[in-house]
Amino acid sequence: MQTSTILGDARRTPVIHVLDGVLLGKQYLWGKEQVVSNLMHAQRHSSRFAPELAVFSECLLSEQIEAAGFPVVVLTGDESGSPVRGLRALMRHLHANPTAILHTHGYKANVVGRLARMLGAPMTGIVSTSHGFDNTAARLRVYNAIDRFSSPASDFITAPDEAMLTKFPRRAKAQFIPNAIPDRPLPSAEARTMARQRFGWAEGDFVAGAMGRLSESKGLPEFIEAAQTTSAPLRFAVAGVGPMQADVDRCDPARIQAVGYVSPSDDFITAIDVYVQSSRSEGLSLCLLEAMRASKPIVATRVNATALAVRDGVDGVLVETQSAAALAGAVERIRKDPAFAQRIGASARARFLELFRIERQAEAYDALYASVCTAHDRSRTRPA
Repeated sequence: MQTSTILGDARRTPVIHVLDGVLLGKQYLWGKEQVVSNLMHAQRHSSRFAPELAVFSECLLSEQIEAAGFPVVVLTGDESGSPVRGLRALMRHLHANPTAILHTHGYKANVVGRLARMLGAPMTGIVSTSHGFDNTAARLRVYNAIDRFSSPASDFITAPDEAMLTKFPRRAKAQFIPNAIPDRPLPSAEARTMARQRFGWAEGDFVAGAMGRLSESKGLPEFIEAAQTTSAPLRFAVAGVGPMQADVDRCDPARIQAVGYVSPSDDFITAIDVYVQSSRSEGLSLCLLEAMRASKPIVATRVNATALAVRDGVDGVLVETQSAAALAGAVERIRKDPAFAQRIGASARARFLELFRIERQAEAYDALYASVCTAHDRSRTRPA
C-alpha cells in the first residue's frame, strides 16, 4: 500500500473517498472520477470534514488529487487492482484511522467498503454513492445486483438520479443528491474564437456538439444518423473516445467530426453553438451541467435525471430517445431561431446556478456525514 499525506487537521473527521482505479488509466477522467475530484476540492473548505482519496491502483485521478495536496492512498500498488488485496489494504488503513468516514463510489468500492466493516475494521460509518448502473454486459448486471443487495450495510446510499433509488432494498437509507460542478464565468468572445480555431471551425459554421463516451448507451448511433441528414452550415461534432470511434471515422467529415478526448472540456463547450445529449440512458451528466453553466442551448433526450435538469422549452429542448429525426429537428429549430436559442441558454445557466453548483452538493454531503457521526456517537454511548 502506497500513501501520500499532508499535515492534517486533527479537529476534522477524515472522509476517505474510495473508488476503483483499474480501468481509469492515466489518460482520461470519466464522469465518476470528475464527480469525486470536484467534491473533494469543494470539501477542502469544510470546517468539520477532511477529504482524502483511496484508489485500488494508480490513475490520472490519484495523480491530480495528490498534486492538489490531498492525502492519497493507493491500495494495491500495481495495475491489478485486486479487490481482495484492496480490501486488506483498506482495513489496515482504517485501523490506522479509526475515526474516518468511508465514502465509497461505484459497485466495487461500495462492496469492498461494506466487507471491511463486516470484518471489523474500525470506522465512523459508510456513505456509498452509486453513480449509475451500466448493464451493457452480463457481468455488470451481476456486479450491480450485488451492490444493491448489500446496500443496507451502508449508513446511507446516494445517487444522482431519483429513479435509481427505487432499485435499492427498502431497508436501505437512500438519498438523492444531484451531481454538481464549480461555477465559472461565461467565456469571452475572444475565448470562443480561439476555441473554434482549435477545432478548425469557421465563424459561419453552426456546430452541434456532443461530449462523452462514444458508445451506443450514449445514443451515438442516433447522433451519427442525425448528422447525416443535415448539411452546411449545420455540422455535428463529438468529443470523447470509446468503442464506436471507428463508426464516426467512417462518416463524411463535412457532416460529423470526431475531435477526440478534449481537456479542458470547456474548450469544446465554448466552441459549439448547441449542446446535444443523445443518451439512451443517463444519470445526471456533468457535460450537460457544463453546457448549462456556459449558457448553451441544449437538445437532450428525455431520460432519467436529465428531465430534472432541463425543462422542455425553458432550459432546452427534450426529445424522445433513439430518434435521430427528433434530434436533427430540434437542432435545426435552435439554429433557425437565435432568439429562442439565447433565451433557453440563459435560462439553463440560471437553473445551473440555482441547483447544480458544487457548493450545494458539498453542503448536502456534509449534512449526511454529520448524521453518520451523530448515529455513531449515540451507538457508543448506548448501554450494552
